[in-house]
Amino acid sequence: MHDAYEVLGLEAGVGRLEVNGAYQRLKELYSQGSLAIYSLLTELERQERLKQIESAYQSILDSLSHQSGANPGGGSEVDQLGTIPDQELSTGAYLRWMREQAGLSIRQMADRTKIGSAKLEDIEAERVGHLPAPVYLRGFVLEFARCLGLVNAFQLSEFYLKRISTGCE
Repeated sequence: MHDAYEVLGLEAGVGRLEVNGAYQRLKELYSQGSLAIYSLLTELERQERLKQIESAYQSILDSLSHQSGANPGGGSEVDQLGTIPDQELSTGAYLRWMREQAGLSIRQMADRTKIGSAKLEDIEAERVGHLPAPVYLRGFVLEFARCLGLVNAFQLSEFYLKRISTGCE
């Protein structure tokens, strides 16, 4: 288990929020076309590193779930499937998944972000008719993502606004 923390560049015993942040940063770093590693790794090496990161992340999450006594059969449908929603195509579901992985309730997020619980639920569910004007929505999504420690908060807010402006529900 200690090796999994090393793969993510973390100290053993850190919380779920730190684990999620490290995972997101490394996924972004080793993403296809990343300028940071473009000339350093072959495509095969890059893919192998991504597999190690994914494996370490899942191992740590499993360990944290067992430590907290989480019910493996409980949680959302996304958790049961074990897949992460697409950031661009399901931004609201992705934010919900990340919040749940961080072990935070809607109420805790509302306290941290100073955004009402109902608005946070509307953002996660992508309830277009209940969302505020785009200028406010951008700020809400940015704050939501930043509070979760996501390095691509601005990009997520742009994905969200793009999807909402095309009328998807």
